[in-house]
Amino acid sequence: MAEDSVVNQKVALNQLKHLGYDADVAANGQEVLDLMGKINYDLILMDCQMPIMDGYATTQAIRQLQSQHQSQHQSQHQSQEQTKHTVIVAMTANAMKEDQAKCIQIGMDDYLSKPVQKKVLAEKLAYWSQIIAKMEPNQPSLEVNLMDNAEINHPEEVSLLIDWDYLHDLSGGNLEFELELLQTLVENLPIHLEALKTKVLQNDPLGTEREAHYIKGSCISIGAIALAEAAKTLECHAHAQDLSESIPLMLSLEQFFLETQALVQLRS
Repeated sequence: MAEDSVVNQKVALNQLKHLGYDADVAANGQEVLDLMGKINYDLILMDCQMPIMDGYATTQAIRQLQSQHQSQHQSQHQSQEQTKHTVIVAMTANAMKEDQAKCIQIGMDDYLSKPVQKKVLAEKLAYWSQIIAKMEPNQPSLEVNLMDNAEINHPEEVSLLIDWDYLHDLSGGNLEFELELLQTLVENLPIHLEALKTKVLQNDPLGTEREAHYIKGSCISIGAIALAEAAKTLECHAHAQDLSESIPLMLSLEQFFLETQALVQLRS
């Protein structure tokens, strides 16, 4: 799994564990390539926006390496030993059709929208396990324990700091894990809030959009809806190259963070 957000890493690893999978974690594309030099993975869950090397560039690098490896086998008359095709499933908070098309165009195999629902993740893994088994007939099929959990309803109101129903469903009712996720969030966000403030004060739309996107993704994954909505608003303004309201939006985001932080401290 390639994901730079510590919060999202915890969420995804917990989902995969409940579904019967083990996963290695990479925080950027270069770490993915380093791991692939040691392990021949069946499938990669690939975040599209990561530092150092994003998911798009990483996917292109993987496909290029696999193509070169296949050419070497063929030139050495070893065509019977086919290079393994690693399935790459994109994970992104950008749910537009053009984003999905871009993922497929650059060499990814499938697409998941963030926040990733466990039921949808299970269905994707079940589907691709069958494909992988057909590609490698001598290998056992990946074992998937499909969960019959209900669809997660995404919040439309931001009157609450936390969507507790969403978080309870996400954790499977594990209150200790819920607190761990919230604590990870409030510990991880300050450095990104500070980076966001710097980009806002520098009147940097691209940097503002990037930092706001990271904060939005981390928050929405665990149901911190007030923070997620505030970050989303700032991200949209920055994407439109409009930072005229960025300072009040930044102050609103910081206020929601302080309130969320206080709530987590009360529950600790």
